[in-house]
Amino acid sequence: MKLLYFKGELSYNYNFNRIVVKVSKVDSNYCFQLLNLLHFGKIIVSNIVYCCGIVLCFCGFVCHVITKNQLMKKTSLLLLFILTITVSCFSQDATYYYNKGCSMSAAHKPKEAVEAFDKAIELNPKMIQAYNNRGLEKMTLRDLKGAIVDFDKVLVLEPKNALAYNNRGMAKARSKDLEGAIEDIDKAILYNPKYTEAYAQRGFLYLQEGKYQKALADYNEALKNDPSDELNRYYRGVMKFKLKDLEGALEDFKQVVKDNPKPADGYNDEALIQSGKIYIELKRYKEAFAEFDKALELNPLHKNGVNYYKAEALSMSGDLSGALIEYNKVLEITPTYFNALINRGSVKINLGDFEGGITDLNKAIDQDAKSDQAYRTRAYGKLGAKDFSGALADFNKAIELNPKEGNAYCGRGQLNYGMGNKDASCADFKKALELGYKQAEELLRTYCK
Repeated sequence: MKLLYFKGELSYNYNFNRIVVKVSKVDSNYCFQLLNLLHFGKIIVSNIVYCCGIVLCFCGFVCHVITKNQLMKKTSLLLLFILTITVSCFSQDATYYYNKGCSMSAAHKPKEAVEAFDKAIELNPKMIQAYNNRGLEKMTLRDLKGAIVDFDKVLVLEPKNALAYNNRGMAKARSKDLEGAIEDIDKAILYNPKYTEAYAQRGFLYLQEGKYQKALADYNEALKNDPSDELNRYYRGVMKFKLKDLEGALEDFKQVVKDNPKPADGYNDEALIQSGKIYIELKRYKEAFAEFDKALELNPLHKNGVNYYKAEALSMSGDLSGALIEYNKVLEITPTYFNALINRGSVKINLGDFEGGITDLNKAIDQDAKSDQAYRTRAYGKLGAKDFSGALADFNKAIELNPKEGNAYCGRGQLNYGMGNKDASCADFKKALELGYKQAEELLRTYCK
């Protein structure tokens, strides 16, 4: 739009598609243009002092017209306009503070933003957008209760405000009220069925609850509304991966990388790592390594994670020595990496280094004494080291912690058979098979005829 010039400051507010005018000098030659803008609602006057200037400008203009044309009528109209402009100035001053709050928010100054929104609300207690934005800034400041109060106020003023329901849902989610959060986001979608962010937010909450099928449905809907959203595509890939749709997940991750080839373009590095993990599942190890290397090129901070996944791939491919090298790299950087300690311990045991494996597993158990995997793996190490009583104690502990893991029953069955307890051995093999541990089937045929 064309800008008009005044004696004073004039700028364009892109957020609200309006002109902001600060009048510092009264000049009747420009007042008519200014008043036209006021009449059509194009001006936000940014300070009460300047509002008074506009009123004076209007008075000067009218008096000038009256003198020039020798018309002494319609004095009441003049007073009405002055009153209207003055009231407008006071109400529009709330918009000034609202704009200031938005500026502070953009500058990542949440405390200052809240203060500005406070002032806007004080001047205009029904300014819905100020409550919404203040609630978001309070969330940034971790004042979740205060944020929820602000969103509640919006919903009192406007009961079908989808944005407020979504924002309140986010605040409840951060307060660990996932049920309440999902209820609010349900309403946000009810009042705005095309609300992409709400679908994505609810999908993420379903992910946290382990409801992967529901999460997938929400991410599908979000992408239907906005197919270009890489974050939603990434998380849809994660859902497909968890639901064992490996090819579908791989397709999503590759699309994220294709759309965002540069390091600073978002989730491409994470998508490459997920693709590598899928290739491991598919036993396509060379392709997995290639994806991990690309991810590392894009973001060197992934070094430890990449080394860990490479170690897993090498272990699964049968290259235990290579896996050990990669696990050593991981634990050199992060000595307390729990899963790496368990996995390196397992690799060492399979390479015949029983003492070294048991040492790693002791460290893992020191971190988490309720890990059935750590006890079960250490039991195999003790079995290899011929510490049969220690192995039996560890198998028993693993089963106590997780009675539905067939591997531990199978290991204890082999130990019992070696110790001459055939009946106990066969009972363990049978239990392992019942739990889906298929390796026990051959052991039953061999030792329990």
